[in-house]
Amino acid sequence: MAFAVASRRNLRVRWKGLFLSYSGIALGYFPWLIPLLGQVSHVGAGFWVQSPSLFVSFTTLVSFAMGYALPLWLMPLALLVALYTVFCATFVCLRQKEEGDSLIFTLFLLYLPILILFLISLFRPMFLARVLIGSCVFMLILIARGSRFLPRLVAGAIWIGILSLGMMSIYNYYFDPNFARPPVREAAHHLKEHFRPGEAVIHTSDSSFVGFLHYAPELDNRFPTGDPDYESASTRGRSGRIAGVKPEPLPTILTGRERIWLVMLPDHNLEFQFAIRQRLSAECDKLEEETDIRGIKIYLCTMPVGQERGG
Repeated sequence: MAFAVASRRNLRVRWKGLFLSYSGIALGYFPWLIPLLGQVSHVGAGFWVQSPSLFVSFTTLVSFAMGYALPLWLMPLALLVALYTVFCATFVCLRQKEEGDSLIFTLFLLYLPILILFLISLFRPMFLARVLIGSCVFMLILIARGSRFLPRLVAGAIWIGILSLGMMSIYNYYFDPNFARPPVREAAHHLKEHFRPGEAVIHTSDSSFVGFLHYAPELDNRFPTGDPDYESASTRGRSGRIAGVKPEPLPTILTGRERIWLVMLPDHNLEFQFAIRQRLSAECDKLEEETDIRGIKIYLCTMPVGQERGG
């Protein structure tokens, strides 16, 4: 679509070639249409994001430019730098007549995916910045093009701001546990301080399970059966098994335990996760929330004394 709009002057001459090429692409993807529809319905059933606000569309540009792993007091500056840079580059490029169709092509592939996904998410929430990562390339192209028409001092200040904030964000993301998303390492370290021999740690999400295998392998980490991704052998389920996820029946995990830790990371398949918490609550004498580490809820379950668990 972006190519057709950008080449609108030659569209009358080239429409046959465009029609044939896109028809060939459609026929090539047709065998995947039915599996795709099934995957879309499966993903939609377990999607956990909320309807976005208009503000999210602008913060997406910040994530493209430097990410979110910045101190809270720097976020307004990051938002200002990112938005000023992108909109300023757009403005100065549009004023240059020689930019022509290639500029229209760049603008379409930067702004249109964000706009379309935002409008769809008003009815079916699915707005995730990482889905739009392809537009990041065109944002950088736009900034580079716009820098040619800005005063050297202004262009230099823009690039210094973006690179400085971007490097800080990258450093925080990879080396500062306070910025990890989700904070699995922090949750693992917390449990290592409170875990006793003979206890088990049940994970309702394979994400926290795999994270704990890396950060706290000495804990008795378990993952119960019933997750739809593992029951249907989806791509996520197959990847999880390769990473070391081995689902076990919940009664088997509970047998012989006096205390159980439950780690809930609400990132997908929420119905399954809450069902596990409900089943565990019915099995134990007491289930209480021990702590909440930035969205990861950790519960402590005390099992009935002297009662065999297995059903």
